[in-house]
Amino acid sequence: MKKKPTRKPHSRENPAYTLPAFLQGTVTHTDYIKWLNQKCDSMRQRDLKLKRPWAKENSRMAYKQKIHEAVIDGGQFDPYTGEKLDWSLISRTKSAGKYAYVNDFLDTFALLPAVDHIGSNALAFEICSWIVNEAKSCMDPDEFVGLCKKVVDFRLPGGKSLSEPRFA
Repeated sequence: MKKKPTRKPHSRENPAYTLPAFLQGTVTHTDYIKWLNQKCDSMRQRDLKLKRPWAKENSRMAYKQKIHEAVIDGGQFDPYTGEKLDWSLISRTKSAGKYAYVNDFLDTFALLPAVDHIGSNALAFEICSWIVNEAKSCMDPDEFVGLCKKVVDFRLPGGKSLSEPRFA
């Protein structure tokens, strides 16, 4: 009986998905490719489940390329808060279960890079923090910024502190 050949991890660096300069020294190329593969698979599966037309029109490789381009184009900082994303967290998410309290998890992983759709009509992505991605949900960028403005305008009229009751 012939033995099935075992599939070895891709050891060569794929020139199409080189590690962006700002990530060098922060994550390994292997961890980046693993993250990129996980994100393109999960984004495409979700889009197919939601019956988004571009999901069937675009291959897994198209998703991977678009996500990689988003990392290169602006993956160093969150586009909404300006905070520097913590790429060292991409290899730590499997240990997320060890956090006893939700706040510990939020504090640790808030700046984890997340892939977010830009708009709802095309295959386009941006990289933002996990916490912003959770808050933004399915809103397009303009809707999210508009909502944030409403919150700030409502909560901080006349420079009131957030800890003061709004309706006092």
